[in-house]
Amino acid sequence: MFSPEDVEALIPLMSNAAFTYENLRLLRDLEYADKKEKYLARLISTINSSMQDIELYQNLFKDTIRMIPLRASLLLLKNAAMPDQVMIVDFYSKANNRMWRGKSYSFKGSILEPLFTQADTIVVENLSDENLNTPLEQEALLSHGGNAAVIHPLINAGKLIGCFIFIHDNAKEAEKHQSLTVLTADIFALAMEKTACPNLHSSGPANCPPSSRLAVCWLRPPLISNRSSVIPWI
Repeated sequence: MFSPEDVEALIPLMSNAAFTYENLRLLRDLEYADKKEKYLARLISTINSSMQDIELYQNLFKDTIRMIPLRASLLLLKNAAMPDQVMIVDFYSKANNRMWRGKSYSFKGSILEPLFTQADTIVVENLSDENLNTPLEQEALLSHGGNAAVIHPLINAGKLIGCFIFIHDNAKEAEKHQSLTVLTADIFALAMEKTACPNLHSSGPANCPPSSRLAVCWLRPPLISNRSSVIPWI
C-alpha cells in the first residue's frame, strides 16, 4: 500500500509519463500524416506519368503496399458485356491462390452484391464469421490469410465501374487505414479513366462513356502473362 506521502511524490512522475506518452502519440500521428501526404503525391505523380495499362497499375500497387500493410488488394472491374460479373484488372496477394488477371466472377449472391446496387463501402470485420461460399468470395476474400476486408466502390464519371478490395490481418488494421484506402480507391478510379482512351481496340467505340471504354479495354488479352498469384515485383 502507498502512503499519502508516496502518492504525492508519484503524482509528478505520473504526470510527466502521461505528457511524454501524449507527445510520442502526436509525433507518430505527424509522421503518419507526412507519410500519407508523400504516398498520395506519389500516386498522383504515377498517374500523370507516361505509364499505361499493367505497368501503371503495378506501380500504383507497389506504392500502396509500401504504405498500407495488407494481406491482399484487388482491383475489380464490372463487365459491361455481362452486368452481373466482375473481372480482375490487377491484384496483389501474399498467398498463393487461383486468381489471375482477366478472370471473371459473378457477384450475384455474394457479399459484394449490395455494393453494386448501392455503391456503398463494405466493411467486414471478421471474414471467418461470414458465410462466404461463392467462388468470388472464396478466392477474392478468403484465399489471402487475412481476416478483415474493406471494399470500396470505384466511381468513374458518376458511374459505378467496379470495386477495390483491401484485405487486412484484422479489423483494427482495417479501421486504422480506412481513410487511406478510400483515397487510394479514388485515385485508382482516376488511373482507370486515364488508361481507357488510348488502349481501345481499333474496332472499339471511340466516343463511348468511360465505363464502356474501360470494359472494352480490359476484355482484350493482357499485355503480360496474366497468371500471377504473387506479383513478382514484391
